[in-house]
Amino acid sequence: MAAWPSVSATVVDVADGERTFTEIARRAQIIDAAIEMIAAHGYADASFARIAERAGLGGAGVIGYYFASREDLDAEVVAEVLRRVGRPR
Repeated sequence: MAAWPSVSATVVDVADGERTFTEIARRAQIIDAAIEMIAAHGYADASFARIAERAGLGGAGVIGYYFASREDLDAEVVAEVLRRVGRPR
């Protein structure tokens, strides 16, 4: 299976300003790992712990630092998949 381009990294407004480059990169890493995990094992097995492990993070708590909830991560995953599907190859 061909590798998809990495997550689109754009600065997004947040409550206290803009996300830093590091925050954008870490969120992209987590989103990529979530997509890979869901593709390989299905949504039911894509827990924060397994996503964190796939991303090479210390633990599931790291995901909670970058995403307010599972629904927040899920929304970003869906948005990224839709961006990739719409992107010409």
